[in-house]
Amino acid sequence: MGTTLSISAGDLHKILLQTHAIGNLARRRFADALRALSEEKLYRKLGFSTIVSYAETTFGYAKSAIYELLRVSEKFTSLEKVAGAFEEGKLSWNLAADLTRVATPSSEETWIGFAEKHKPAEVTAEVKEAILTLQRLISSGRRSATGIEFEDRGRVLHSCSCPTPWRKSSSISHPTSTAAPVFADSIAASTVAWM
Repeated sequence: MGTTLSISAGDLHKILLQTHAIGNLARRRFADALRALSEEKLYRKLGFSTIVSYAETTFGYAKSAIYELLRVSEKFTSLEKVAGAFEEGKLSWNLAADLTRVATPSSEETWIGFAEKHKPAEVTAEVKEAILTLQRLISSGRRSATGIEFEDRGRVLHSCSCPTPWRKSSSISHPTSTAAPVFADSIAASTVAWM
């Protein structure tokens, strides 16, 4: 009981790419508007005591999803290339959210390039490993790595800014071009919420 489509696979692909980007742009605007409502406490004028009660009641979002929207929206303000790649449909929401946990303005191109060349699960694993590596260094009492200082500031860390090929156990291949940054020297001052 199939129907005959009069549209080509290529045309459908173009439609999917365009609508994906439009959806991402809408999600970005939604997250930014929610953050503005939260920062200015304007949800009170709508009869709600918290941004969580507003978003749960109005949109059916879980508390964790609300906080993730707010976090990513804030990070997009300093990570313009990650935000742009998301709006263009080059990154999914999940990948963009992952990259905002580790990228810095100086490393975001590297992270975007890494995301473009690897499967989403590999990117997520790399982000988690970068965060865990830094957490281990901090918990072991080390105050620097490869000569670059970092600090433990309560529940906020200064995180690795690029994919972490210094891991000997990594099954992910990393670029070795001389044009690529030296990742081991890239622990930088990107703040990342403790996971």
